[in-house]
Amino acid sequence: MYTNQKELTMQDALESCKKENLTLVLPRTAEDNNGMKTKACDSFSQQPYGIWMGASKRKNDNKYLDVSGSPLKFTNWATDQPDTDSDCVVLSCMYKAWYTYGCTDTFPYFCQ
Repeated sequence: MYTNQKELTMQDALESCKKENLTLVLPRTAEDNNGMKTKACDSFSQQPYGIWMGASKRKNDNKYLDVSGSPLKFTNWATDQPDTDSDCVVLSCMYKAWYTYGCTDTFPYFCQ
């Protein structure tokens, strides 16, 4: 696992992870979600707003899937989320909750 403090788009972050035979993080349980916040967000010298996660919205039906195309088995959406106008998922370092952002926005990322 590794954290990259460089801020990239979702696609560029995913490709960066793939070069290392890894993928973007995606918590599978509440415990994973809290641990990810500690491992990923707290590893930065200055904590970012959030980090990319390995999930995005399928265009035809607004369902969120992991990067392999499987339905999410665990979610931790913030109040009023997911925002159906945004397609990609970010873990908020401050709130430990999930928010949606445009996939061309830039955030740091954590590969596993």
